[in-house]
Amino acid sequence: MRKYLFLLLMLLVIPAYARIFPPNILFGKVKEVEPNQVKITETTFRTAPGLRVLNQNNALIFVRNLSIGTQVGYQLDPRGELFQIWMLTPQELADRKLD
Repeated sequence: MRKYLFLLLMLLVIPAYARIFPPNILFGKVKEVEPNQVKITETTFRTAPGLRVLNQNNALIFVRNLSIGTQVGYQLDPRGELFQIWMLTPQELADRKLD
């Protein structure tokens, strides 16, 4: 019985989910955030009307809360506008050898 309880507790310690990024994700560093525009690396993108910004805990945040210098993963819609941004965790940065 103790074995099973120990295994159950060990499973609870492991993160419940890992973020899965789409295959067409791009990576860069936030340089500037203005109304309706975000500059990532050296390119300024317009924001799509339904832009979703997810922090390291996968919680939705406002685009104005993006910090300058934050490493992000992002996706563009067919018009070339930002429609999804993920703030990357240190582990995700290490996995992709970014920064």
